[in-house]
Amino acid sequence: MFQMSEDEQIAFAIAASMQAPEEIVTAGAEPEAGPAAVRVQIRMPSGSRVVRRFLKTALVAEIYAYVKQEAGASGGIELRAFFPPKSIGDLKSTSIEDAKLAGEAITAAIK
Repeated sequence: MFQMSEDEQIAFAIAASMQAPEEIVTAGAEPEAGPAAVRVQIRMPSGSRVVRRFLKTALVAEIYAYVKQEAGASGGIELRAFFPPKSIGDLKSTSIEDAKLAGEAITAAIK
């Protein structure tokens, strides 16, 4: 039976803790309209448009998880927002409100 050294166990634990947020975060149920929810328009990889509510405090990673789930993507996805459009991948651990994505139009593409 293979056993890892203590250093290998630590390295494994560190690598596991640094997994991409969309692999950890799941898309929850759509919240009801109200002051705690924001709307985000998403152009899905298929070209269809979806307007969905998310909690303001939800992480941007939840948008990634939602798109991946709805698009049936088994690989990675890229989301672009703002003008000119730029990748929002570096905002995954930021709340939707803090990332200023409330009311924003996002374009999704499968990598």
